[in-house]
Amino acid sequence: MSEDLSSKLLGPIKLHLRVTWESQDSEIKEYIEEGIAYIDGICGESDYSVSGLPRILLKAYCRRAWSGNTSMFEEDYRRQLLRLQHENGVRRLRRKRNE
Repeated sequence: MSEDLSSKLLGPIKLHLRVTWESQDSEIKEYIEEGIAYIDGICGESDYSVSGLPRILLKAYCRRAWSGNTSMFEEDYRRQLLRLQHENGVRRLRRKRNE
């Protein structure tokens, strides 16, 4: 993941976490990178740069990471993760057909 993306997402994620200070920005960026790797590992490559299901899931993951409990994330968000997995699969198929 690029540093630009985690920097771009830092503001919206901090707003979601209600964090106004900057001293933990690097920790939050780490959560963002972890979350993207985790979600992409389950659902395939997703676009987090725009509002939508990938960003909603990333915010939820970061909220869990911020509170120190990501262990139940996959179970609690199973339906949303499956939906994103299907959306990404359909997008890949459409791209292949257009090639």
